[in-house]
Amino acid sequence: MKLGTQQKTRTDVMQYCIDGQFAVKTIELPSALTADLKAGDCIDPATGALLTGTATEVAVVADLTLKGSKTVIVFNKHVILFKNSLTAASGAGVTKAIELIEADPFIQFSK
Repeated sequence: MKLGTQQKTRTDVMQYCIDGQFAVKTIELPSALTADLKAGDCIDPATGALLTGTATEVAVVADLTLKGSKTVIVFNKHVILFKNSLTAASGAGVTKAIELIEADPFIQFSK
């Protein structure tokens, strides 16, 4: 018997947050998403596209966001995330996301 798989949720990506009120924020995109985004996806906050190795900014999606949406809920500050829960357009995108997040004083990774 094959069991179905469930979507990742915020708790699959975030280990801990100091204050739930500031843990996430909503960003508005200039155009509608062309694909669904799941929790843990690393995106370019200016476009909503999955991160690539040439990115200069990153946002980590906190909740499932459906295709066609113009807003995305992302992790904001005072959170600890699991590195192995992050996804991007490629391996280079994940590596770049980790590099950018490690430079952010408000987001940390679990040890």
